[in-house]
Amino acid sequence: MRLIRWSPWISEEPGRFEFASTEGFVQDLQCRGEHCDDTSLRIVSHPRVTNSGRCYWSRSFSEEKPNSEMCRQGAFVAGLRCSGRYCDNVQLYCCDARFR
Repeated sequence: MRLIRWSPWISEEPGRFEFASTEGFVQDLQCRGEHCDDTSLRIVSHPRVTNSGRCYWSRSFSEEKPNSEMCRQGAFVAGLRCSGRYCDNVQLYCCDARFR
């Protein structure tokens, strides 16, 4: 596995509230700030699993109902966006994987 990069910090505050990669997939997530509302994603690539570029945004979720979301089978998280106070509403950017 090869580290591509950490994404910029994502937050609902003015500036970045979305990050999506077409190069790889999310391996880790870190957060900072009050209520952990600033988020950064570590995007990695693997020689045998590549991002096909066929991507979609999931439905929105938060700690309220619905409180979880998954990418469909064969797809992996490649980004994130949020809205609402403290980045409370989250959507996953899911991309189909191409296996070599």
